[in-house]
Amino acid sequence: MILWFGLVWFCREFAKERERVENRRAFMKLRRQQQIERELNGYRAWIDRAGGLQSQINKARHLALDEKRNIYISRLWNAVFFQLFVSPQM
Repeated sequence: MILWFGLVWFCREFAKERERVENRRAFMKLRRQQQIERELNGYRAWIDRAGGLQSQINKARHLALDEKRNIYISRLWNAVFFQLFVSPQM
């Protein structure tokens, strides 16, 4: 009878240990998935920031080109104006 109770106790302890191991594995798997998600979200944020910077760079380039074009047009207009109105009177 004592041997029977010992065997039952041993099986119960073995089942508890197995349950602890399974719970630990599930916890570690969940933790790893959360870590991968955090890393992926960080990577996406990094890409989004880089995309935002690229659009800012493109806007700055377009503004610079617009400014150059405006300067060129104003110089051209000044030259034409000078040729048409100022030069003939000299």
